[in-house]
Amino acid sequence: MNKRNIRLLYGFILITAVCFFVFYLFPKDEVKQHIIIAFNQAYPDYSLDFDRIKPALPLSLKLDSVTVSFKGDTVSFKGDEAFNADYLKVGYPVSSLFGSGNSFSLKSRAYDGTLKGNVNIIKNESNRQIVADMRLSHIQIKNINAIHQVTEGKLTGLIEGTIAYDSTGSSDQATARLSLTDGEFPLAISFIDLGQANFSEINIDATLNQQSLSVNQFTLKGMQIDGQLSGTITLKDPIYKSVLNLRGMIQLHPKFLQTLPSNLIPGKLFGKNGLPFSISGTFDKPDFSIR
Repeated sequence: MNKRNIRLLYGFILITAVCFFVFYLFPKDEVKQHIIIAFNQAYPDYSLDFDRIKPALPLSLKLDSVTVSFKGDTVSFKGDEAFNADYLKVGYPVSSLFGSGNSFSLKSRAYDGTLKGNVNIIKNESNRQIVADMRLSHIQIKNINAIHQVTEGKLTGLIEGTIAYDSTGSSDQATARLSLTDGEFPLAISFIDLGQANFSEINIDATLNQQSLSVNQFTLKGMQIDGQLSGTITLKDPIYKSVLNLRGMIQLHPKFLQTLPSNLIPGKLFGKNGLPFSISGTFDKPDFSIR
């Protein structure tokens, strides 16, 4: 056997030994405990749990049955799930070993869909800044616990789109550009309940800056109704005390109007230009008014 083959053999043995150590002697329990403690210290209003952790190639960790729950004393969903995933895979690119910051890739299977994204942690002398983005595909909105509770399971559809977060500016900012397709929602206008309405698409463009959520665009295209909405939501703790300042327009389709009883108020209110409305108050006590 020549020297080249000997070096290849030694290299193969070394790689095999490393893989054996990583995959079979990996300290799963110790690493799991370390991650949970670090997460709970960084985010005291939430708790993290998962069934098991294991290494994966290339340079990544896979967490199975991941659950993040609310635990803040004033949170309206205390004890409930904030996030639940079949698995979460965290990758660490080799290029991050040679830079001034850290970069991670994320991949998850959750709510019958997938989430893929990246997180960049930028280090400087005073603090650390984070830039992150996430793409959502085929997420079943009815399976998201908080939304299911608020809508009593009556809002359905598939979520597609992106969510981005950036803390490099003067204040932290998150943006969301999402579309919800092929679903149903409860159609209640003022004090009149018209049952479930079908929609083909809902598009949302929103920005979160500190405690202010700006709804830049909300458009709905449905079988019985079209609509649009914009405004701001000032977030409070607990969340159901958040202050609403929204305005919009509802347009019932002519064929749907014809199906309404002649004595039903909405049928008389809606004209060719639709019905302008505003929503004030809070999530737990919204005030719907016709402008």
